[in-house]
Amino acid sequence: MNRYTGDFKVYPINNHFVDVRCEEEYLTEINIKDGKIKYATETPSSGIFIRIFKNNKWFMTSTTDEKNIKNKIKGLDELADNVAHEKSGLKLNIDPIQDNLIKYEHLNPSKRKIKDKIEILREYDEVIKKFKYIRSYQLVYNDKYLVKRIKNSLGTDIAYDKSICGFTLYFTAAEGGNMFSGSISIGNNTLDHLMNKEEALKERLKEVKGFLKAKHVKEGSYTTVLSESATGVFVHESFGHKSEADFMIGDKSSQNEWAIGEKVANEKVSIIDYGGLPASCGYIPYDDEGVPSYKTYLVKDGVLSSRLHTLTTASLMGERPTGNGRSVDAEHEPIVRMTNTYMKRGDIPFEDMISDIKLGVYIKTVHSGFGMSTFTLTPGLSYMIRKGKIAEPVIVSAVAGSIFETLESIEAVSNDFKLIFNAQGGCSKLNQTKLPVGFGGPKIRIKSLEIS
Repeated sequence: MNRYTGDFKVYPINNHFVDVRCEEEYLTEINIKDGKIKYATETPSSGIFIRIFKNNKWFMTSTTDEKNIKNKIKGLDELADNVAHEKSGLKLNIDPIQDNLIKYEHLNPSKRKIKDKIEILREYDEVIKKFKYIRSYQLVYNDKYLVKRIKNSLGTDIAYDKSICGFTLYFTAAEGGNMFSGSISIGNNTLDHLMNKEEALKERLKEVKGFLKAKHVKEGSYTTVLSESATGVFVHESFGHKSEADFMIGDKSSQNEWAIGEKVANEKVSIIDYGGLPASCGYIPYDDEGVPSYKTYLVKDGVLSSRLHTLTTASLMGERPTGNGRSVDAEHEPIVRMTNTYMKRGDIPFEDMISDIKLGVYIKTVHSGFGMSTFTLTPGLSYMIRKGKIAEPVIVSAVAGSIFETLESIEAVSNDFKLIFNAQGGCSKLNQTKLPVGFGGPKIRIKSLEIS
């Protein structure tokens, strides 16, 4: 089924570094709105990204034909000759690697008929229809099988594949003049994992009804507990992006704020980025520059330990590449991106974590979040904590705070752990949108957060 043979050679041109990345993608998208199929499409695509490093700059282009690679490299070399010559200050700290990790073709969802995928969604559609307070909804399904091959002029020759599939239910519930909107996602790297989850969906939809009569929380500072998914959004949006080194290049204040070796959190807090987790959205055993995926501790035992790099940012900052050079497709260059970013589990049971909280807030799900030095989360499902127990549902508009102050305020880390898999979502940065990433962690207790 592969379009590209991978038989092409990549040589240095006039002693300059060259790399080539081939991508093949097989994508299915299905949308069912209020019981009716809006669309169901299958879209294969492919492309080849080519670049050289010359005159202290990257020059890059794309093609769809393997036969064009040699001429494209020659064209980039000629283009570079028209640019002012500079002595190279970039040191590509990369070793040649040969590896073949094509191992998920048996999970390839594109081998399954689209009518079978629709039938799975229909089973969930029947469940949703039984909940009369769900007034409108969409079931959005995606699957993707991706094959990458990366070669460079140092001798690297890497191939790997990955499989992603899942769906999200977006809904609006209404009863007695009250409304509540939310979403529920199920995903993994195999289509079979999506089957027979009807009971779990029923429980989630039953929970929604309690929010139709929920009152808005009284604005103020509360001891706040984040669920595993909420912790993941906090780590990704408020801390992960801040760790991306391209934001720090030429910005001394950002570099000083991100002081490696400085204690920034409770010693129980460790935050990791790692693309080597197989059944994850952010799975990449190698990044798009041929660098292996390292388990990078951004925070280790409360101490700021590293940042995320491409080859370029690592060279400019005199640090090791971390395997975080990622692009959204073969038309784009690798930039610093997260893979799976999560907080390491602790050792406290959830019941013990909340047992002495007289009045607090539990954030169970999060719609969205953003941040750099400060952060804001928009919660979905939230509950009051009263006298050490989860109490009534409440509507929370926003949770906000300073990133480093919040890290310092983490009082406890639970022994739970979940890595969130969302086939529909993705991380957006610059002009590269919906890059698959994973995020998660344990439940965490924060001494004080501003809730509104």
